[in-house]
Formats: sequence, C-alpha cells, structure tokens
Amino acid sequence: MAKDEKNRNYNDNNNWPKELAGLIATVEDIDQQIGVLKEARRQPFKKAKDLGFHVPAMRQIIKERQEEPDLVANRLAALEDYREALADLADTPLGQAAIHAVE
Repeated sequence: MAKDEKNRNYNDNNNWPKELAGLIATVEDIDQQIGVLKEARRQPFKKAKDLGFHVPAMRQIIKERQEEPDLVANRLAALEDYREALADLADTPLGQAAIHAVE
C-alpha cells in the first residue's frame, strides 16, 4: 500500500467528516479537563506554601511515590555514596553527629 493510499483510508467511509469532528471535539474536551485538573492540582501546593511547607520537597515526594521503589532506592543509595565520597557533610554539625552515631 502506497503512503497516499494509507492516508486516504477515511475516504472509504462517507461519514468521515462527522467522525473527524467528533474525534477532534473529544480531544478538545480532554484538553479542557486537563486544564481544570492542572488548576485544581495547583491549589494544594498554594495552600501548602501558605502554611509554610517546603513545596519542592513535597513535589519530590510525590515524584518518588510514582517511581518504581527499586529506582528510588538505587538513586538514594548513589546519592549517599557520592555525598560520602565528597564528604559534603563531614564538617557540619549534622555530619559530625552522623559520624559519631556510626562509630
């Protein structure tokens, strides 16, 4: 089947203009619903910010909950290894407390 023939299969159906219009309307309706949902999703973050929560941390938790647990665990383990290798926290009070807790 030539490319032109493949793209013209709709011509076999006399109802194709109505079907096309219906499909486009469906996508437009979904796009509108997505917009409403996006706005609704912003509201809890706005409230959280107003209450003093750290919104980027909340977003990270949500992102991690949507990921495979093994991927999250691997990433966190790598971060821990890298920080340890770079000694990011060794000179801070938190780092000193962690070192003493391990010893």
